[in-house]
Amino acid sequence: MIVVIGTNRREYARTDDVFEAHRQLMTELLADGTLVCSGPRDGGSVIILRLDDEQSARDLFARDPLVGEGYGELEIYRFTVGLADPATGLAERVP
Repeated sequence: MIVVIGTNRREYARTDDVFEAHRQLMTELLADGTLVCSGPRDGGSVIILRLDDEQSARDLFARDPLVGEGYGELEIYRFTVGLADPATGLAERVP
């Protein structure tokens, strides 16, 4: 799994073309099972991905105009889910 912490560097509106292109990419990732969840946070975003390594996430976000056009920058971390709600299927159930 990968956690992406996005930090806004330039202002944009959810109605801007650049955000629509970002949202389209996120929708594609959700449809193919790569995106677990994403959403805004104060000053940026948090994205959780089903990927094995940081480089795969960097390659994926090279296609994201919010990153490519300087609207935001990313911190990318690999992690292993330890505990999770069993309904998510993200981790084995702990007795």
